Amino acid sequence: YVKRKEYYTKLYKKDVAFRMEKIRFIEAFISGDLKVHNRKRSDVEADLEAISYYSDGSIPEPGTISIVEALLSEGDCFVDIGANVGLFSVVAGRRVGARGRVIAFEPTPSTAAAFRATMHFNGVSDLVVLHQAADSDREGSALLNIGRTSGHNSLVSLDGATEKVTVDTIKPDDLLAGLKVHVIKIDVEGGELSVLDGLKATVAENPDVRIILEFGPLHLERGSITIAAWMA
Repeated sequence: YVKRKEYYTKLYKKDVAFRMEKIRFIEAFISGDLKVHNRKRSDVEADLEAISYYSDGSIPEPGTISIVEALLSEGDCFVDIGANVGLFSVVAGRRVGARGRVIAFEPTPSTAAAFRATMHFNGVSDLVVLHQAADSDREGSALLNIGRTSGHNSLVSLDGATEKVTVDTIKPDDLLAGLKVHVIKIDVEGGELSVLDGLKATVAENPDVRIILEFGPLHLERGSITIAAWMA
């Protein structure tokens, strides 16, 4: 294990010059600083798949990033639901600046710790508020299925889940009431319709809000949701 860890540390902690935002979130997975946030060694080892995904110097989801950048202006409010380690929150934070705000939601404890580290490494901690909870149509708690990599964690049943953890659920309308919201990104691995139900008041209060929503047929199938129902 030590030899493998040294290899990945050497490979992935190098100073990668990203062609767009130069986002240094690789360290969010493997930096020793995360021990402060109780990120266990096993978590780091288990997420090497995610680390390798980010390690080649390219930015994932460049098309979606371009859309977020195009839709946001200085002073805007961006809501990041299913924030993972913080890629879109960093991009949005730099775009909206000190006069704007970024409100993020990420329920997985270890991933939320990585998110906080990502914000710190990229100098946007003061611009971003993180709520460690899963968005839904009601407040309470639920079982979160933990996948092989943090981007697969889901409230929807998940084949090959490594474990299940109980997380708080929150209705986003309750936190966003009265705010002028410009862009909402939702990526929750199959639970998007429940999140939309929890955003009805926010959408009504912000008729010009732009919503970026993940469409994943396999996720819908796991949740027994038809494409027609998703499109309705």
